Amino acid sequence: MFKEQMGVNFKDYLTDIRLLNSIYDLIHTHEKVIDISEKHGFYNVSAYIHSFKLYYGVTPKKYRDMIQNKNTQFARPSFFNEVDNEKNLSIDEIKFYLRHFEQKYTQTVCT
Repeated sequence: MFKEQMGVNFKDYLTDIRLLNSIYDLIHTHEKVIDISEKHGFYNVSAYIHSFKLYYGVTPKKYRDMIQNKNTQFARPSFFNEVDNEKNLSIDEIKFYLRHFEQKYTQTVCT
């Protein structure tokens, strides 16, 4: 019934939400990856790292390092300001903004 309504099974939906929420902590805090994984409901840090890499193509630590690298020039605040200021965004809208942000970031880093 959940899959019929949402278009995805509950486990994948929940994992997606947990990963999206963990990205905010990776970028805006200096918490350890293990603490972030526990905070967002992952069974263990290995499961979190595996899921993160599966969804985003890099490990959480590498993602954090890429984002927090001071030599990288990109508009980091623009993504989170847009999301933070819009309290009524759906999960799909947040995913859209995140993927758009990641594409812009990848283009910036690769060029």
